Amino acid sequence: MYKGKLCASTTRYNDQTKGPCGCGATDPPPADQWTFTTYTAALNAANLEPENPSVAWCPTGCGSCYRVCSTGGKVQGEATEADVCRVFKISNRCGDGYDSNTPDWCSQRKSWQECAADSNACAAESSTNKYGYAAHFDLMDMHGQITTGLQWDNPEVTFEPVPCTEWEGPSWDCSCSSSEGNSTTVAPVDPTTQEPTSVPVDPTTVAPVDPTTQEPTPPEDEDGAYCPSAQDLVVAYGDGVELKDQGWTVNGGGGAATKAAYNLNGGYVEYDIDVSDAKAGTIPNVYSIAPSGLGADGFVKDKDYCDGADQHEYPWCVEVDWIESNGPCGGATTVHTLPGTGPGTCNAWGCRTEYHNDAPKIHMRIDYDDAGRMTVSRDGTPIDAMDPAPQPSDFDVIKKMHDSTGAVIYSSMWTGSWVPGPEDCGAGPGELTGSSFTVSNLRIHGSVVQGPEPQRCSTEEPTTVAPVDPTTLEPTTGPVDPTTQPTTAPVDPTTVEPTTVAPEETTTIAPEPTTDEPTTIAPVDPTTQEPTTAPVDPTTTIVPEPTTDEPTTMAPVDPTTQEPTTAPVDPTTIAPTTQPITEPESSTTSAIVTTTKPPAPTPSPQACHACLTVCAPCEECTQGKDGSFAFGSCEKCWHCWDWDDDELEDDDDDMDADCDAMHRKHDWTDDEVRCLTNDHQDCRACWASGLLAEMQVLV
Repeated sequence: MYKGKLCASTTRYNDQTKGPCGCGATDPPPADQWTFTTYTAALNAANLEPENPSVAWCPTGCGSCYRVCSTGGKVQGEATEADVCRVFKISNRCGDGYDSNTPDWCSQRKSWQECAADSNACAAESSTNKYGYAAHFDLMDMHGQITTGLQWDNPEVTFEPVPCTEWEGPSWDCSCSSSEGNSTTVAPVDPTTQEPTSVPVDPTTVAPVDPTTQEPTPPEDEDGAYCPSAQDLVVAYGDGVELKDQGWTVNGGGGAATKAAYNLNGGYVEYDIDVSDAKAGTIPNVYSIAPSGLGADGFVKDKDYCDGADQHEYPWCVEVDWIESNGPCGGATTVHTLPGTGPGTCNAWGCRTEYHNDAPKIHMRIDYDDAGRMTVSRDGTPIDAMDPAPQPSDFDVIKKMHDSTGAVIYSSMWTGSWVPGPEDCGAGPGELTGSSFTVSNLRIHGSVVQGPEPQRCSTEEPTTVAPVDPTTLEPTTGPVDPTTQPTTAPVDPTTVEPTTVAPEETTTIAPEPTTDEPTTIAPVDPTTQEPTTAPVDPTTTIVPEPTTDEPTTMAPVDPTTQEPTTAPVDPTTIAPTTQPITEPESSTTSAIVTTTKPPAPTPSPQACHACLTVCAPCEECTQGKDGSFAFGSCEKCWHCWDWDDDELEDDDDDMDADCDAMHRKHDWTDDEVRCLTNDHQDCRACWASGLLAEMQVLV
């Protein structure tokens, strides 16, 4: 305490990002944006969102304001003049130590309000940060406003929440909401009682209240949820998969999926999973993937499957593993929003948290807000923070994926040398024979983006109508002889439930056979859903939305400015993968049906990744090889060219197929690429699609 006020530690930073409060129209925002030029700060996680400090996108403390005053003491650095005060607006989150559960600047496990209310509890280990402070402010210093303007060098400070009218700066314009008044950590209002409460309350997470009973009521659109019937689901692979209404059972190796892909932004998925009969070392799971180009009948594994793994047969797409269990013992929840491997991002290695299962029967609920931010709960308890922590850009990828392709819910059981969960749950591979798991009570609150619309949930019990005495037409309590009943008795229409007419066609779903042969699927015209004359060129297969990788420096074009830049990055510096993510591949063979060949479908941004980066300058060479462009002769664009050494890599007759920019196995970070060809679809389809502006935002 100093002059009767709580004290906090400080540091300074100059990261040029939108931050968890979503401040900026672009990422990175311009250096002269108000969040970098005025007095702003990142607040430690436990004070920014006391109810759930793991929240890394739109925490409730965004936009709150604090008066911060130096005490004359220091945490590190040089001593500072006492009683120098400024009002700071909170525009960022400090998770140092909290996200990794290690002592650090922002590792506090209790909020400053909790410490003020109970000093003994606050004295416990991990309650404060490693320097003993209940709060920490990381002060923005991009323009020297802290080191030069205030001449502060990580001083000790006092702090108190104040109205933001005392802060000097423009109006709040960030993506996440702000009270623009008193700090949201001072006296937020409980929406169920309209009384001040001691911790921030996110009004989007509070159920409406019946004013006559003061009991929570379900959302008005609760009856809009989907409860897929067995006919709304599909066997992905395996002979031991049983489809049921709102779920499935997988016996041995196999998988099931929803036929439809859903936009889950602002919605949720919930289900029960029973892994009691899964053996140690097997991996029963439920996760979402983002395939594009689903046909009218919906998802088919051999044609549509994709995931977040690195370098295997299937295309890459966003994958969110809601639960991967190691038998009944424990499991993991993982986010994969970026291709590639290596530590520190949500790539193929993933942003992950692991846990033990308290019981083998688990109720899972996955909630998404409108920005794509995800909260995963197991038996009503949110999971621990992921390592590394997903960034706002990762949630933005998920949001865009839900909007564009939707998410297919996929579930399988497989095994391998890698298994999820704590080490004491055992190693893999496990024994699939005799193992099984069940998913039940599946409920999806979202909208269908691709595929057939499934069955809606029923929210009310059927109405039982009292039998009618045929002689008096009055309700009766005793049994009625049906032979004396009139064929049309008057019935109160207000008490009769509408009839749901079953589909005329019934389908018996049988497991799909699996083989080791490569998959051959009859191609389909996406506009007519009719078969076409020839197999689809795999280089033009539609794949999911791109991820938010950092701007590449490998290409002759800077994707953020579209100006020529240096030679491509050496791809040998990419770290190898350490573990698989999803089950081993299986495939089936289908006959090819011939008809008139349709026009090629418009490629997706992911298929166009190389065309919109490394190959972008070659748009000047679409008329032929004889012209020139910013990097010399157009010949370079029409052959497999090594941009690192600036020389021909291979003649057309000798080149590998994946040198083509749009080949499904082409790595967009590869410095050897052919951008243009008349042999099949090339980068011209991408440049004509108008995707370049979107790609500039996403990479």
